[in-house]
Amino acid sequence: MFHILRRLRPCVLKVKPAKSFQWISGHALPRDTIIPPTTNYSGKAGDGEGKGGGGGGAIRSAGGAFGKREATQEEKYFYEEEQRQIKEMKTKLTEMYRKQLSERESKISSLKRDLKDVQDTSCRHDMEEEIRVLEQEVKTLQKKIAEQD
Repeated sequence: MFHILRRLRPCVLKVKPAKSFQWISGHALPRDTIIPPTTNYSGKAGDGEGKGGGGGGAIRSAGGAFGKREATQEEKYFYEEEQRQIKEMKTKLTEMYRKQLSERESKISSLKRDLKDVQDTSCRHDMEEEIRVLEQEVKTLQKKIAEQD
């Protein structure tokens, strides 16, 4: 059995013979535990290059208030973009539900028209069952549309 321990560099793993348990931060872990590599930054976004902020341009690499402001604006942009995409997806989903709803309703009305002309009881029963199933689907779609709005 082998344990996988990380070296100093992130994402580089070192294989070491296993003992029964290994101690990490005061906790004993089973011998086959894989420890995921982590990255340790000594700062926050916008603190400057090499301090967690990364090299996002001249202002961000300098750090300070302007770097933090730029990092905040970048986070705000991506948050707003994500919200816009979610709203767009909900709109498309609602349109899809409405399209399915209209298809099911037209199918129900067509089956009800055809049902009047059918004399055979077994065929009539099958059509009535199909109408019941479609009406259940219509109710479900109406609930989904109500949830989206």
